[in-house]
Amino acid sequence: MTRLAYRVSIPSPATQRLTVELTAEGLLPGDALLSMPRWAPGWYVLREYSRNVESIRARTLAGREVPVAKDGVSTWRIRKGRGGSVVVSLSIHAPKWGDAYSFVDASHASLFGPSVFPWIHGTEQEPATLAIDAPAAWGQVSSGLEPVDGDPRLRAADDYDHLIDAPIEIGNHEVHEFEAGGKPHELAIVGGPIPTDRGKITADLAKIVEETGRMFGELPYDRYVFLLYVTPEPTGSLEHRNSTTFTMLPA
Repeated sequence: MTRLAYRVSIPSPATQRLTVELTAEGLLPGDALLSMPRWAPGWYVLREYSRNVESIRARTLAGREVPVAKDGVSTWRIRKGRGGSVVVSLSIHAPKWGDAYSFVDASHASLFGPSVFPWIHGTEQEPATLAIDAPAAWGQVSSGLEPVDGDPRLRAADDYDHLIDAPIEIGNHEVHEFEAGGKPHELAIVGGPIPTDRGKITADLAKIVEETGRMFGELPYDRYVFLLYVTPEPTGSLEHRNSTTFTMLPA
């Protein structure tokens, strides 16, 4: 059985860089191919996320480095030999904020899955965990991915598509919880000042959710997260499996 564990580390947020580590166990013998997406769910243009990968290294679980070589536009060949496990580390630059990108600075991190998470060919259908190693002073993590054992910094994904279709906000943003259609919802507000009363926003969202549930006869999720970014440079919105990112001009 293949086991996949991702870890995002942000040791120096001011550098606008992060490290993504993927530990894969139970792989078939021989070379492993690892790729970054060239696309993003909901967008119809090539994004070429491998451009923001500044370095990539691979090692065995015991710590022995193994060769890595570029093998195509956004793919690397990891020559792990007969071993069934490998640990791959990527250093990623995240300077651009927007619906289809990841952004890190001294105050928070907005992670967009396709721009930071690689996959190993042949493992796309396997479940994965994601550990978040961010500054301790950042007290909030908001994402459609479910926490593992109640730990907000450890999340679970059903498969690779699930992992990359759940934006993640890490920082000290506002979090407002409410119920709609009999299910829990979360509103995360990033930035500000905000021109609208929070209670009105959650009440309006609840009305939209409940009407949508009536129209379609169900709400096809267990929990939903709204990620609201208050910014002078709005970029629109993007819907995901059980979350949405959208923007608002500040007051």
